[in-house]
This record gives sequence, C-alpha cells and structure tokens, in this order.
Amino acid sequence: MNLMEINACILEELMDKKIILCVNVKGYFQELDKKYHVLNRVAFVVDNYDRKQGYTECEGYRFPVYSFDYLNNINIDDYLILITSEYYEEVYRQIKGMFPDHINTTIYHYADARIHYYNYFSNKFKEKPLENKIIFCSGAKKAYNIESGEFDDNSLALFEYMLENKLNMTYQLVWVVLHPEKYTQKYSQYENVYFLPYRWSESKDTNERRTYYENICLAKYFFFTQATDIATHRREGQIRVQLWHGQGIKSRALFTHDEYRYEYMTVMSEKYGDLHAEIFGLRQDQILVTGNPKQDWLYHPLDKRIFDVLGIPKADKYVFWLPTMRDSKTEVLSDDSINSDTGLSILEDECQLDRVNEQLRQSNMVLVIKRHPFEKCNTHMVKTYSNIVILDNTMLSDRNIHINRLLGYADALISDYSSAAIDYMLLDRPIAFAIPDLDAYKSSRKLHFDNLGEWLPGIQITTESQFCDFIKEVRDGVDSGKKLRQNAFKKLGKWRDDNNCKRVLEALHII
Repeated sequence: MNLMEINACILEELMDKKIILCVNVKGYFQELDKKYHVLNRVAFVVDNYDRKQGYTECEGYRFPVYSFDYLNNINIDDYLILITSEYYEEVYRQIKGMFPDHINTTIYHYADARIHYYNYFSNKFKEKPLENKIIFCSGAKKAYNIESGEFDDNSLALFEYMLENKLNMTYQLVWVVLHPEKYTQKYSQYENVYFLPYRWSESKDTNERRTYYENICLAKYFFFTQATDIATHRREGQIRVQLWHGQGIKSRALFTHDEYRYEYMTVMSEKYGDLHAEIFGLRQDQILVTGNPKQDWLYHPLDKRIFDVLGIPKADKYVFWLPTMRDSKTEVLSDDSINSDTGLSILEDECQLDRVNEQLRQSNMVLVIKRHPFEKCNTHMVKTYSNIVILDNTMLSDRNIHINRLLGYADALISDYSSAAIDYMLLDRPIAFAIPDLDAYKSSRKLHFDNLGEWLPGIQITTESQFCDFIKEVRDGVDSGKKLRQNAFKKLGKWRDDNNCKRVLEALHII
C-alpha cells in the first residue's frame, strides 16, 4: 500500500470508482465537496468511534457509517479510499495494518489548506536544523470561541514560569493565538517572546504563511492544552507535549488513540497516568508524572487587591463554588446549563439563594461562584446579593485571571465533577461536592470511578440543608471531610508543592 494526496486529476482518472470516506468528519466532507463535488460518489463512511457510526448527513446526502472492520467485507480495489482527517498518516497506518503486505492499493488523503501548506513548507525547511524555539498553544478549537481560551491554562502557567526564570534568554517563546494584539504589549518588555497569528496558517499572504510555518517546522518543542492541531505532524527530533487541562473525576465521552499525535502527556500522579494512558491510547513511556503547571498557581495567588476589582467584598472567610459544564443530551442535564431558575444545582431558586445569603451575611462570609467558561448559562441570576458574588468569565479573561490564581484565598471549595476540585485538594482544605444529579451525569458522561464515594476528596451534598451545614462547618473551622481528602490524596496525588513547572521542564531536559 502507499499513501497519496488526492487531486482533481486522480478523481477524474478514477471516475468509475465509488468513494469510501475515512473518517466521519463533517467539516472535511463539506470542504471536500466544495472543492471537488464528489459526495454523490460516496458509497459509505468508516470510523472506529462507535458514537460516530450508524448514519451521517452532509449537504443533502446521507451515508451509512461502519467500523474500519467493514473494509474486510469488500474488495478495496473496487473503491477509492479517501482519508478525511488531518491525522491521515495515523489513519493510513491503521488501514495498512488490516491487510497483507502484498496488497498494492493506493490510499488517498484530502489535505485542507493548512495541511497542504504544512507539507509544502515542511519539505522546504527539511534541511534546516531545529532551533531553540518553543511553541505554546492553549485550548482545543472550541476554546477559541470563548474568552481567554486561546491564552490560558497549563500552557500559560508553564510559559510564565519560563519567563520568571529567564528561559526566554535561551529559547524563543512563541504563542499561536487568534488575537496577538491582545498580548503583544503586555509582554513587550521580554526578549524572544512572540505571538503568532493562527490565521497565518491559511493566509493568502506568502510572507505570513512562510513566517508561520517556519516557526512550526523549526521549533524544538510544542506545549499545548488540548490543541494538537498546531502540530498534527512533526519533523524528526521535535517534541510535542500534551499538558491537558486537568485531572478530575469525569472521563471523556470518546476514547482516542493519541500515540502518534504527541510524544508526551503530563499528569499529576501514577494513577492518573494509568487512566490517561488508557483514555488517550498512550504508551506508559509517554506519560510524565510531573504535576500540572497551573497547580503551581494555587500556592502563589494574585495580590488580594484583585478582589476589589472583581467586586468581591471583604470577609472573614471565602467559599468558592465552581460548577462544571453539563454537557449531555438527557432530560435532566442540558448543553446550556443545569435545568433550574438559577442555573445552579441545589440552590435552584431565588428563595434558596436568599436564605444562603443571609447565613453568609451573619457569619461574615462570602460565596464566590465561578461558572464554567463553556457554559452558555441562559439562566443567569439577575438579583444582586450582599454575600454572593458571580465572577464574570469575560472580566476574568480580560485580566488574564485563571481561577487557580484565586483559589489560594478560598477557605473551602464546593465543586461537582470539575478537575478544579482535584487541584484544590493539594491545598488540603475542606471540599464539598454538590452532586444531586449524579445518576443523570453518570448516564450521560463517563466517570473515572464507579464507586465514586471512595475517591472523592470531600463530602457529598445534595440538599440546601446540607449546603448550609457545610457553610457552618467552614465558619466554625470544622473539617468533616479531612479523612476522605487524605485518603483520596494517597490514591490520586503525589506532590503538594509549587514545583510542577520545574518538573515538566526537567523531565524534558529543557532545564
């Protein structure tokens, strides 16, 4: 077998053959049809993710979707097999491995503009040695649609650590972002820091394209938080590191096989190393047990004067509440938010919030609520409370404030299924889990643990009364979940320090 990029001449030459598309990616189908008008020739689609199998529709066409194994039921020489994925080399290896070596069929792949340009410049720069250049990127493609998604999380924490330790004098630090103008001025005092517009990857301007791909093709290291699309392919010697966004109790809806998509993934403990190796299809030697860079922020919160800017009043104690995104299709959970008047669990109407606010007021405590940035939240609280503050995601992003930069001031945390709770566990302070919708969540989202209660680093609360009892415990210095937290840390944690960034860079021999 061999692999070749598809073009108009090949499609015309093989006009008599029906097309098999691999894999089920609607965006690629649309682009392919716009350029070549071939969807009318498609016989079926193959995809190994069972959630993508069945049928798919695109541009008025409806195709059956089978697993890759279905290819064993046909004579592949009768079809034109066309890979519709940016990871076409990975898909090709999978198809090739299904057939004997003597099979001499050509497998084709469609290259969108980005892949086409990458292949061109990769060949152009292949003789040039790699440079002391590190590429940073934050967030999956979805993250670019929210405030700060392009410049945040573990990638940002590692970047700032490198600046603090003057590693920009050894390496050029390059961020791939949508809006470089938002960050260029802020970091203008640093040498060798550059913000590269993502749009240049498909720019009509030759110089812009060349600049973009020269950086991508000559960088020694890539650090990204989910966003693997900036380095779907690599030169020999390049190191791509998946920092991910955190470790929590919820798993991924879709397992992947990322063995060839990056060289390493960082995790906070051996347990999470085993979990992520299974979920992402990685070898154990690809797992770096270093801790997550943004966990270092817990030990170095921002100057507390930021509370005045964010509208957080002075108080004796602060409880932070971080509801996670409900991403499902069940009747109980929705893609937008929790199905309640307030968009919150447990405290589902204003009367309940009134009562909690009064309790907080009497105890001189403040409840700080920070919603998930992906959550659309069509049901916002419109009422203003004296001792309950809703942090606005836009305000935080405008000031480049990740929640871990504030959690160091939290005397206790209320969470549900968020990885923030596992981060906060490192501070060894009270945690409560507001999970009244556990059964619905388990049916719509996969969790790491079936016996969840044995792994939670805190108590479970499901009613307003239990919510208020937890507030009282924090007020009185009672820590009823301490033993649960200690047991969970033994299983899920490894370090309680601010050396995660250092360990990541040491593991990769950058320092």
